[in-house]
Amino acid sequence: MSRKLSREEIEALILGASIYSTGGGGSVQDGMNILEQISNEGLQATLISLQELKDDALVFNPAEVGGGVRKELEKRFEQRYGTKIPLKWERWPVEKWIPQAVKELQKHLGRRPDAYIATELGPGALLRPLYQAAKEDLPVVDGDPVGRSVPEMTMSLFNLNGFHPALSVATSHFGDVIVIKRASDYKRLEDILRSFAEYSGGGVGFAEALQGREVKKALLPESYTRCIKLGLAIKEATRNNKDLIKTILDITGGYLLFRGRLLKLDLKPAFGHLIGAAYMEGIEEYRGKKFKLWFKNENHAAWRNGRICALSPDIITVLDEETGTGIYNFDWVKISKERKLAAIGIPAPEVWRTKEGLKILGPRAVGVDADYKPIESLELEQKG
Repeated sequence: MSRKLSREEIEALILGASIYSTGGGGSVQDGMNILEQISNEGLQATLISLQELKDDALVFNPAEVGGGVRKELEKRFEQRYGTKIPLKWERWPVEKWIPQAVKELQKHLGRRPDAYIATELGPGALLRPLYQAAKEDLPVVDGDPVGRSVPEMTMSLFNLNGFHPALSVATSHFGDVIVIKRASDYKRLEDILRSFAEYSGGGVGFAEALQGREVKKALLPESYTRCIKLGLAIKEATRNNKDLIKTILDITGGYLLFRGRLLKLDLKPAFGHLIGAAYMEGIEEYRGKKFKLWFKNENHAAWRNGRICALSPDIITVLDEETGTGIYNFDWVKISKERKLAAIGIPAPEVWRTKEGLKILGPRAVGVDADYKPIESLELEQKG
């Protein structure tokens, strides 16, 4: 059943998505900026269930692709174009190039889509299609093809289900427009877009034309609803001084991995990704213990006192203990060493824990040299 979303629900959506997103998918501030655009333009966001989507519907998935530039390319970019790269700007102008990709795809097809979907789950990733759809008085489907944020387009149920990339358009802030009529598979599409992103300063806009019948097979349902529920619970717990971490763990079925403060960072942009590690020292019941978080755009591995305690595809999130806001990995440089943080782990959707799912989103698929173990098994091992 379609429904209109209130401002309070969209604020909760952003907050909840920051927990499920594993440190990627855009920041809470990104989401709030888009919400302000929705409000300032007097737009109304509409959500429909996966079941309401027709098989013959045309569906677009507006998104951004990118996440970093290697040092040598950053230097080359600034010398060649005489300007700082977009990721160095206070506000990355996604509102310019993502709608442009949508506009060009509509022009190429000669029609508007019937609905929009998100490419992953995150504060920005969920809000961008919501905004684009609201501008055109169209709905967004309540779902996403991952259940978290991911560093590559290959890491999607469209790929897992064996679908081939559809007609798509990519655009840059320079005004470049690239129509991709056909890519042999999602690995090729990923490499094409990642290269375009790096040489455009770190990110590009993207939109793909999908069929309703494929979307219905490749989306995990109720992503928006799930994030709204969690966000509302976080806001209520904060307002009434309830145990914030317990509230989040009860709703998500997650595990507390660590509580501490930031000790140091190790960041390295590499081929359109931000690769790095955050190190924390424990507080309270974790005093005297250490924690390491490794990320490639998103969080993929965590160690407590040198032992692995969580691995992709399970969701690993570091959050602010006072606000319940998930930390966006591109914002680590802004995090004060006095800030009290908590690391949690949430079991991944079962589809990613299968043999085929792990080939796409398991530890080795993201560059971690370890065999996957479910977070609940790792917790039992460390407590045993």
